Amino acid sequence: MKTLRSALVLLTGLGAAFGVWAAQPLVSPAELDALRPNPAVRIIDVRDPKSYAASHIPGAVSAPYGTWRGPASNPGELPDLAKLTALVQKLGLSPATHAVVVSSGADQSDFGSSARIYWTLKVLGLQELSILNGGVKGWDQATLPQESAPATVAPATTSRP
Repeated sequence: MKTLRSALVLLTGLGAAFGVWAAQPLVSPAELDALRPNPAVRIIDVRDPKSYAASHIPGAVSAPYGTWRGPASNPGELPDLAKLTALVQKLGLSPATHAVVVSSGADQSDFGSSARIYWTLKVLGLQELSILNGGVKGWDQATLPQESAPATVAPATTSRP
């Protein structure tokens, strides 16, 4: 009985610990700034290439929203799996990666693009996902650093994200 009680206490403690470390669906600019140095964190900037080139969050990789859309006949559809797999691998995403999706933050409807990519990554099996609350606009308002040099990451080598 003592062993069972000890095991339950241990499992409860582990569950609580994992809950603390699980990625939150929405992160603030300050929270993302604290996460940036972690090599397991990948910031995905979904703005257009011109906006990304002008300035972006340090370490963010560019993956414009259009690359996540389906065919012209039905853009709301998921792109084919081969295209998505290639995109995810190019961004260096793996199941161990905490991906943070960043939009422009221009208005409330802009959040939809981040949510769509969050959902797409969830469909692909990634679990550690977040969206930057306020997008780049929120980051800028928090007076956090930006850069214009494009970030480079090692592509993921797994056959599945």
